[in-house]
Amino acid sequence: MTVNAAGPYAAEVAAWAGITLPVVPLRRHCFTTEPLSFVHDRLPMIVDMKSASTMHRESGGMLLGLANRDQRRASTPASTGIFWNAWSSPPSIGCRRWGRAGLERLAGLYETTPDHNAVLGPPEGLGGLMLANGFSGHGFMHAPAVGQLIAEWIVDGKPSLDLSPLSLERFSGQAARAEANVI
Repeated sequence: MTVNAAGPYAAEVAAWAGITLPVVPLRRHCFTTEPLSFVHDRLPMIVDMKSASTMHRESGGMLLGLANRDQRRASTPASTGIFWNAWSSPPSIGCRRWGRAGLERLAGLYETTPDHNAVLGPPEGLGGLMLANGFSGHGFMHAPAVGQLIAEWIVDGKPSLDLSPLSLERFSGQAARAEANVI
C-alpha cells in the first residue's frame, strides 16, 4: 500500500499513478514578531475573515499568517519580501500596536482543494493507493486523527468513521459542499 501524503505536491504524486487530484498549492506568508509587552497567555487566536489573516501568540510575540486569495497556483514558497505588496493594505487588526516590532519572515505552501476539505481514502478502481491530501491549512491539526483513520483503513479494510464525504469521487458530478470559513 502506498499513501500519498505529499502536501502541496500531492497532485504531482497522484499523476504518477494516473490520478487527477484537485489539490492546488497556494503561497502562504507568515511572520513572527519579537516578544511584545501586550501579549499574554490568554490572548486568543484572532481571525480576520475579510483579509484572510490570522494572528496568535507565539514565543512571547505574535505569529501573523496571510494568504493571497486571488493567487491561483504556486510551485515554490513565497518570496516573503513582498508580503504587504500582495494586498492593497495590510490587515488592520493589531497592526497599530505592533509599532516597529522585529519581524522574522517565513513562507510556505498551503494545499487546497476546490471545496477546501481534505481528500481521504483510496481512489476508485486503483488498489494499493491511499490518499491523505488537500487539508487547506488543517493538516497539522488533523494529522493525528487522519493518520489513525488511514491506518485503520489499511489494516482493517475500513476506517472507524465514515469518510465517504471526503472521497476523491465527490469532485466528479455534482459540486462538493465548500467549507465556508477559509482563511
